[in-house]
Amino acid sequence: MADRHDALRQQITAGAVLTPGDDGFQQALIRWSYAAIKPASLVVQPASPQEVSIAVRYATANKIPLVVMGGGHSTSGASSSDGGMVVDLRRLNSVRVDAAAQTVTFGGGCKWKEVDETCGAQGLATVGGTVNHTGVGGLTLGGGYGWLSSRYGLTIDNLLSVEIVLADGKIVTASEKENADLFWAAVTSFTSKVYPQGDVWMGPIVYTLDKIPQVVAFANWFHENNTGDESFWFGVLGAAPGVPAPVLFCMAFKNTASQAEAEAFFKDLLDIGPVANMARVMPYSEANNQIPNRDEEKRRLQGGANFVMPLQEEFVNRIVSEFVPFVQERNIGEGSGIIFEVFPHEKIREVEGNATAFPSRGNFYHAASMFSWDEAAMDKEVRDHNRKIIGLFREKGFQGMGGQYNNYDGEFLGPERAFGHNLSRLQELKKKYDPENVFCKWHSVWPAASA
Repeated sequence: MADRHDALRQQITAGAVLTPGDDGFQQALIRWSYAAIKPASLVVQPASPQEVSIAVRYATANKIPLVVMGGGHSTSGASSSDGGMVVDLRRLNSVRVDAAAQTVTFGGGCKWKEVDETCGAQGLATVGGTVNHTGVGGLTLGGGYGWLSSRYGLTIDNLLSVEIVLADGKIVTASEKENADLFWAAVTSFTSKVYPQGDVWMGPIVYTLDKIPQVVAFANWFHENNTGDESFWFGVLGAAPGVPAPVLFCMAFKNTASQAEAEAFFKDLLDIGPVANMARVMPYSEANNQIPNRDEEKRRLQGGANFVMPLQEEFVNRIVSEFVPFVQERNIGEGSGIIFEVFPHEKIREVEGNATAFPSRGNFYHAASMFSWDEAAMDKEVRDHNRKIIGLFREKGFQGMGGQYNNYDGEFLGPERAFGHNLSRLQELKKKYDPENVFCKWHSVWPAASA
């Protein structure tokens, strides 16, 4: 019996076309969150932009719904398809540094570890995220916060050009000089600015929960006194490695600093009395590996919101009181947490909110929730409780549109919340470049999301 996708297999010669029963097909469906796995009917792993174009044209010609997968880290299911095609970019993973031009070009299937290490080998760095096991594409196109954002801005602000495949299969380059308004496409490679980068001081600092008042006070001090070369987040983890109980977990970062300089700046935090302090001087390429990837077969859900300063101890305790009993009673504390990110945003706010598709450039900080569990039967109650906690943040946070860091939300956001004042412009571009809504996953610009 002939394979119904023989025509596609004959055109994808360097990459791979996988269907149910093929070696590697089931592995290709796996995502960081097992709750985000869906049974695609077809996975294409292109080895070049030309093969991405072939896959997109084939999908549209045969009316096959398609999604694009970069790192597969989203808990929303945006890179999975129920019965459609997945264009899996994992083979587009080259990284090229041009030290003279101060740029790095990396494939859409790369993870940040590959970019960080390649740049770091030449004493350079670009703005990535806060962990290195996420894909480059989702983080960048969603804005991209990282340890270097306080100095250089968002990942998207450092983007010079992208090579993309449009909904009609055309391969084009978008930059300030050509196709500057493009947004909807499959990005096959990115070119970003790089900067000279020395060692940094950073690492986890852990406290017992009774230290919440002092850590909140430090967060407020940090908001007023950082120099733009520091970043800081704190949160409550449901459990920590070797500690089957909730802990107050902080991550402190100071750029190009000696141990003495960093400890002097963070003295008030360190004087609170941590039960563990693992902060040290290290190469920047190690900084995004301080929270290593966990590959267990876990179901995961992430949520996102914002908060404003000064942060109130009562509010933090309210969030903690909703989170801790829930994860303890269900024994899902390990891998679950609530994070308050205090990443200085002065540099980020230098870029106008309508200069990119990313509108979230206000006088507020971002918060993230993460739940990790095993049983599908628990999906609904976890999602419901996550919505409750995110709702508490939204009651007290920035109330305008565009206050959302879309990369943190594991569920569909309404277009107004996701894109704020940029929405009408994006809808016009969508009509121009993707009128058939070929690229329909992630956060839609239309009132109803596509499945």
